[in-house]
Amino acid sequence: MTKRMRAAWMLADSVDGVEGGEAAREDLRQLAKHFGGARDGDVLSELVGRFLDERKSSNASGFRQWMEACVHEHFQVDANAGYVDLWSEKAVARAIESWSSQREHLEMKPGFMRGIGRTEEKFRRRAKKALKTDLDDDWHRCRRWAKYLYFEYLTLAELADEEVSKPIKRLRVFASELGKRNDLANLKSVIQAERKGSEFSATLKEMKSWVAECDAAYEKSTKDFIVRKLSEKS
Repeated sequence: MTKRMRAAWMLADSVDGVEGGEAAREDLRQLAKHFGGARDGDVLSELVGRFLDERKSSNASGFRQWMEACVHEHFQVDANAGYVDLWSEKAVARAIESWSSQREHLEMKPGFMRGIGRTEEKFRRRAKKALKTDLDDDWHRCRRWAKYLYFEYLTLAELADEEVSKPIKRLRVFASELGKRNDLANLKSVIQAERKGSEFSATLKEMKSWVAECDAAYEKSTKDFIVRKLSEKS
């Protein structure tokens, strides 16, 4: 949710007369920070559960509990992470109110295409780098800007009361697959940090191979998408 709203404000900032974007984006950044650790912890716990279900590993209960503790420590997830407190409720309300108050300025404007053009260029730069280095951090940055770009196009379609085109729908699928690869990369980082000297070292080794198999299912399609995207005229 926060990334979609931040993308909408990024797009709105390209239009003269729109106010409140900087404050709204800061609220949304803080919200993402507040809920991000809890989200990562939940997703990785689900991945651990999938691995155990598929591999029928022995001592599954003990490994699951130990692994969840490792995940929480690795991502510094505290007891309050993800808790919907009064501040987070107010931050969401402010962001929605700010967007609603500026809605009259957000009819189709020439500035929108300049805004999307800037985001497209940032995405293409990060996609090109990720394809070259094949590093997890670069894929993560590529995914983030792919989502911003998709959400900006989605905002544009909603303002114009139009359907999202097929190429933009494919961009959404690409960003989703990169998201799955990012979750697997996060799990891999936990495995690498905890593997040495652990009583579960054999299970962690098996899980590392499982992560590689899962990632391979998305690797070709994501790289093929970028190759096609970069071959297009910007």
